[in-house]
Amino acid sequence: MKVPRLPGALSAALLAQAGTVWLHHTAYAGATGKPEQSEAGIGLGLTYRWRGVGLDLSYEHEIGANSAPTISRARDQLLFQATFSR
Repeated sequence: MKVPRLPGALSAALLAQAGTVWLHHTAYAGATGKPEQSEAGIGLGLTYRWRGVGLDLSYEHEIGANSAPTISRARDQLLFQATFSR
């Protein structure tokens, strides 16, 4: 039995990221909050490209303590992006 072939290119990736942003290096009179914000996460992504069409899907899960202020306290994100080019 012959397996049907999908046109285009499909790729997968494992993600691991961590970072810290320094807001100010020296505390000054009236400064509030921590001088840095940190965040880390892991996840996976899929990318499909065919004839100028790109589809990207990624899932990310926050790990560790998150000191960055966010609108939502959700620890998981699912992102989808479609791109078109000529």
